[in-house]
Amino acid sequence: MPRKRAKFDTDSDDSDEDYLPLAASARKEVCTRATPTPILVEVSDKDASDIITTLPTELKTRIFLRLSPIPDYIVLREVCKDFNDMVQSNSFLWQDVSFPGRTAYMLRDKQLTSLCEVWGSHLRCLDLSSTNVTSRSLMDVAARCPNVRHLDVSSCRLYPTSLSQAFTQWQLRTLNIARTSRFNNAALSLVTTTSPHLTELDISHTSVTWAGLVDMQCQPADSLLQVLVFSVPSQPYHLPDSVRASSKGFPFLHTLVCGGSSCGGSILDPFALCFSKSPRLNHIKLVRVVPDILGVLHPACSGSLQCLYLTHVDRPVINMLAENFPRLQTLTILDTRIRSEDICNQVSKLEHLVDLDLRGLHITKATLRQIVKDCTHLRRVCLDTCRDLPIAWRQNPLEEARKSLAKHANDVIEHND
Repeated sequence: MPRKRAKFDTDSDDSDEDYLPLAASARKEVCTRATPTPILVEVSDKDASDIITTLPTELKTRIFLRLSPIPDYIVLREVCKDFNDMVQSNSFLWQDVSFPGRTAYMLRDKQLTSLCEVWGSHLRCLDLSSTNVTSRSLMDVAARCPNVRHLDVSSCRLYPTSLSQAFTQWQLRTLNIARTSRFNNAALSLVTTTSPHLTELDISHTSVTWAGLVDMQCQPADSLLQVLVFSVPSQPYHLPDSVRASSKGFPFLHTLVCGGSSCGGSILDPFALCFSKSPRLNHIKLVRVVPDILGVLHPACSGSLQCLYLTHVDRPVINMLAENFPRLQTLTILDTRIRSEDICNQVSKLEHLVDLDLRGLHITKATLRQIVKDCTHLRRVCLDTCRDLPIAWRQNPLEEARKSLAKHANDVIEHND
């Protein structure tokens, strides 16, 4: 799953949509006039600095919001006293901090510790993905920035079991610790115990096994988890009878993203134990899964599932769609070698389908016409890389298919007359 970062409301109501009507009218006015000859004016550095400093505070704040927090804000503080006061006084500038591009590889513990003094209690969302920070520096962040609620430490070399004090201090809502091999069952138990309000968790490509996931949903308090991203453990797991009796599942889970496994049917028991008691589950993304997994999920979310994303699946998985999940509204099928007739037979039975993505599959004109004819609620169809279709059909599949259906209907009427 692509990485999701939390958005925060700020005091600014800045939005690009607010400027769209103004921009459109400006472009129209420019097009109706002759293009003026550009005039080049030399401006000294001192004059440019004076122009910026004389701007209204609201306008400068809007400009600052379009900058990257690191290192732009640090540089701004050194420009002048006015800029330094603005950066320090506007706490929402430091609510969401990330280290994009090369900045992530250059970040060290000493730099992170010094930045914590600037962030203070204003920091809410911290993205340290792919950085070289250690567990010790993260403890310093927890001591100086106690209000962090959203943390991304994916692809970091941390020892999660040594961060119990930090997790307890933060009371995290979202945690992304994907691609961290040191994150194991003990670390998962630590996170769930110290962060009872956790709603989003990404533990894909970690060392967590089925035992850790099963223990997670067997905690005394009900799990508030709403979004879970994980890789299906490849080790087989046999459920003890005591675990079956104490299983609670994830009652608030609505989004599930999981990778596939080569262990076949041995994953069905723990999978059913964890996710068959999730009545709110409505978004599922499955990569390389066995067909029986959809059968396991069917009792829990047959009437609630709205969005299904499938990649690298075979024919039996496709043949279960219409029967098990008749209320699907969004369907994505990628990277699979299945005949267009099989896909058409299942998709055409999904009467509530609104959004369909079949990029890269072997879809023909006849298949698309049949799908559009049967799925009357379709609003979007994506067939960008379907080589069996002409370019016009790839770019506007819905429009072209409906034109073809209308033309065929007119031909039939003329032939009958």
